[in-house]
Amino acid sequence: MPSSFAIYLILRAIFGPVLWPFSVIEPLLLWLCMPSFALLLIALVRRRWTAAAAHAVIAGAWISIFGHFLIPPPEAPPRSGQALEVLSFNVGAGVASYEQIVKLLRVEAADVVLIQELTADQEHAFGHDLLELYPHRDLHGLGIDGMGIFSKYPILDAGLLQLDSRRAYQRAVIDIRGERTTLFNVHPGLSRLLFGPSSRNPRDFQSMALEARSAGAAIIAGDFNATENMDLCQLLEVAGLRDAFRGAGRGFGLTFPVFKKYRGLPIPPFVRIDYVWHTEAYVCREARVLEDAGSDHLPLSVVLERR
Repeated sequence: MPSSFAIYLILRAIFGPVLWPFSVIEPLLLWLCMPSFALLLIALVRRRWTAAAAHAVIAGAWISIFGHFLIPPPEAPPRSGQALEVLSFNVGAGVASYEQIVKLLRVEAADVVLIQELTADQEHAFGHDLLELYPHRDLHGLGIDGMGIFSKYPILDAGLLQLDSRRAYQRAVIDIRGERTTLFNVHPGLSRLLFGPSSRNPRDFQSMALEARSAGAAIIAGDFNATENMDLCQLLEVAGLRDAFRGAGRGFGLTFPVFKKYRGLPIPPFVRIDYVWHTEAYVCREARVLEDAGSDHLPLSVVLERR
């Protein structure tokens, strides 16, 4: 078993995390590799050289992919611009109550809030609520495909897009003190894990990454249904976008699932699938995973600064 896993990781290093159907293990790769650090020492003590070599490959892969978690984020340069606080939250299509969502938005008072899995009832309830805090919004209460943007700044253009994968993506342009920023609110499905090469999610993300780069100042945020070692995040990284949590967060940043909130399962958060990515027009000053706000996902808050 260790040898087979090591072979997969060697092939992964050559071809990337797209070796379907073996790529179904990618969401758990962070944890699957960890035992090899201890097992490597045990194999060396017992002089089981084949097992030791396999565990050395596995441990080395963990360091290569996830070793940045062990390094404190670098200190950002002295602040020179205005801060923009962005909050991303998958509200679970009714798992988080309307009251819990409102409480979070009032307490955090972020400049821009991106919501995934907004329901029709929640959209209706927000009709005249929080207008003093968020006078600008674009809400689409569609349940699992629901999206919403709340903004303290004017929204110049907004709407839902249905790209190749037929999943809804929200795109908006906001005016922040006279400068435009393009927002993408995303929630891709899991089809790429189940159907591999036939999935169109990567093409969607390539299109968004190209538009984000051409826009200059852009943010792609939401529930990616992908861990950072998977294809969608790597596409954005290759395109030159930056993961806000990796830039300024501490720890593993685990956002899903919340204990007993996902189908009642008593499982604590063990994957990071909620992100805020940004172009080089911004630098991230702060990134935090917030406490339980009612959903099966934990909210993610980041503070960006325009360069």
